[in-house]
Amino acid sequence: MWWPIFASYRRGIDKQSSGRLRATGAGLCLLLFFWPSLSLGAAFQATGIFPHAIAVADLNHDGHLDLIIPASAERKVTVMLGNGQGGVLANHVYPVGKGPTWVEAADFDGDGNLDWVTSNTGGASLTLYFGDGKGRFHRRQDI
Repeated sequence: MWWPIFASYRRGIDKQSSGRLRATGAGLCLLLFFWPSLSLGAAFQATGIFPHAIAVADLNHDGHLDLIIPASAERKVTVMLGNGQGGVLANHVYPVGKGPTWVEAADFDGDGNLDWVTSNTGGASLTLYFGDGKGRFHRRQDI
């Protein structure tokens, strides 16, 4: 599951009370989580410059959703491990190819742990990281 991110100077809220992610900022990704009552659940600045996508998955088998957010201007991806209460347990930053604009999480190697891949439009490449099931990604493959 993913939502495209459009970074802008505007600030907004989820007026339909859907509780979905809302992201705004000035070239940075600022994530705002809203409860259906429109009260703010959590807010934090998540990643580097020009995030284009977000993948949401349980990367460490704890039952809580985690975020994978590429920042295309910085050639990096930030992995945020969620605590299940609207906060983050830990942030981990991983280098990727030039211009990551897409990210997807799946079990690419069949070991039962989620991995993730970015599409790097600046270098016409893919960067694949293999997960250890604990929310860390130690093995990288560039395609």
